[in-house]
Amino acid sequence: QRFLDFAASEVVERKRMKAWRKLWILRAVGHLQGIGDDFSALLVGQILRDLGDLDAESLRTFVPIMVEHGLHKRSGAMQWLNKAYNQKIFCYKTPDLLLRSGLPFVLHDLMKMTTLAAWLG
Repeated sequence: QRFLDFAASEVVERKRMKAWRKLWILRAVGHLQGIGDDFSALLVGQILRDLGDLDAESLRTFVPIMVEHGLHKRSGAMQWLNKAYNQKIFCYKTPDLLLRSGLPFVLHDLMKMTTLAAWLG
C-alpha cells in the first residue's frame, strides 16, 4: 500500500509528464485495489487539460474512462473534448481511423452537433 501511495504521489506531482503517459499509467493501475478514486479522478483531470497530446487511439481509450468516473459532467469537460477532437479530426485521412476515434464520443453522447457534422462530413 505504501508503494502505491508513493507511486501515485510521484505521478500526480510530475507536471511535465505527457498526457499519453498518464493515460498509460491510469490504464495499468486504475483497476488495482488500493488505488483510490481520488487518484484516478485527479489523473483524468490532468489528462483532460492536455488532450492535444493524445493520438486517436488514446483518445478513444480515454473517453470511456472519463465517463466511468463521471468526469464528463464537469463544467467545461465536453467543450474541451469536442474542441480537441475537432482540431484532430481534420488530420485523420482514413475512414477507419475516423470511425474508431469518434465512436466513443457518439456512444456516450458527448459529441456536439457541430463536431458530429464535421465527423460525418
